[in-house]
Amino acid sequence: MAKILCSPSKYVQGAGEMKKLGEYAQKYGKKALVLITESGYKRIEDVLKVGFEGYDIEPVYEYFNRECSKNEINRLVDIMNEKGCDVVIGIGGGKILDTAKAVAYYKEAPVLICPTIASTDAPCSALSVIYTDDGVFEEYLFLPANPNMVLMDTEIIAKSPVRLTVSGMGDALATYFEARACQASGATTCAGGQVTQAAIALAKLCFDTLMAEGVKAKLALEDDAAQADVNKALAELKDAENKLEAKPDKGNLNTAVDAAAKTDLNGYTKESVDAFKKALDAAQKVLKDENATKEQIENVLAKLDAAKKALKKDTTPDTEKPTPTPETKVPAVGTTVTVKGVKYAVTKSAAKGGTAEAVKVTGKGKKITIAATVKIDGVTFKVTSIKKNAAKKNKNMTSVVIGKNVTSIGANSFANSKKLANVTFKGTKAVKVGSKAFKGTSAKMKVVIPKKMSKKTRNTLKKNLKKAGISKKTVYKKK
Repeated sequence: MAKILCSPSKYVQGAGEMKKLGEYAQKYGKKALVLITESGYKRIEDVLKVGFEGYDIEPVYEYFNRECSKNEINRLVDIMNEKGCDVVIGIGGGKILDTAKAVAYYKEAPVLICPTIASTDAPCSALSVIYTDDGVFEEYLFLPANPNMVLMDTEIIAKSPVRLTVSGMGDALATYFEARACQASGATTCAGGQVTQAAIALAKLCFDTLMAEGVKAKLALEDDAAQADVNKALAELKDAENKLEAKPDKGNLNTAVDAAAKTDLNGYTKESVDAFKKALDAAQKVLKDENATKEQIENVLAKLDAAKKALKKDTTPDTEKPTPTPETKVPAVGTTVTVKGVKYAVTKSAAKGGTAEAVKVTGKGKKITIAATVKIDGVTFKVTSIKKNAAKKNKNMTSVVIGKNVTSIGANSFANSKKLANVTFKGTKAVKVGSKAFKGTSAKMKVVIPKKMSKKTRNTLKKNLKKAGISKKTVYKKK
């Protein structure tokens, strides 16, 4: 097997380098989506203004929503499309940087990474860790290349909390022994090959730097020592740390799990099928575990292979076999489907009584219908809500029908959809309407309400729509 070493195309570090951000970024594009937290922007606002001033590139700042999720990635991709951005810049900690890399990947755009803390592996890696909107690990997104550029402003990093620098030291220390073990076992790294001598040399350099400078760096930060000494210690530490491969490769496990999930289990004994399903379930849990060890991966791989080989043909005569009961696998929370221009996601996973919400209007049609129910993987779910920002700034929609089961409309759901002039409610139950849900829609709005809706519910709905920014001239009609 080949030996492979991967790294960012360009790596820059030094005190005050963020003030040259525009100089570096203009080589990759003309308009940059700059992803940063609101607090992070306030902290280094002056530095960023200097960094972009006078250079041939326009920054478009967007605050990070705190999770590297598919919804957040899609939201940022939409912003890039809307604003015409051609390069991504991530400034902050690990989740921001992973999100920036993922957005750049889907847009096929260059990405510049600017970490502000020392306790993350994200700056130089070619993967993004994807979570749900609630912060639960979902999957790894393996990227085809490392970031185009990593910019380390050691002056900014030195001002981060001391505990984060110490955390980075601990991570780097552990990674050295992982790299050494990876070499000894001949394991395949995330780069797709075996460990190089260069990687081992860098790992040893990282360890030696920690031993020689780690304690001094901590004490210097705590005692507010000379900035030059602090910068040097942090830079050397991070430079060595970023070149290490920290996570064991899950490529073989992912392939095995995919193949096992597609295995036709008809015609095998119940006992052997149950054992196979148990091994598959264990493998899937390890695959989702971001902290899984190489030993755990190899263990579940071996058990899954053994269970597959142990599948035993059922030789019982058909007359003696019980009639099988079809099993329908209920889609998990977050599972999505797109129907007639609307994307739905499961909010409550249940064979009966399950619910879903409309998360995004994807179609370009003028007339949109939010369904009362939606079928996902053979299971029917009631559509009970419309997610915030679901149809925000829709340029085509002129009318929307809201299904009878919808009882909640999220904030900004239809905000600034300027052509939206007709809304039809099918349900008779009270509907909660989020802030600014209809702000910026047509001034000549017409709302159709079912005749069977009670007067009290009807008046409450009108009040909620008014608070949500619907036109004061709205005409209401019962039908």
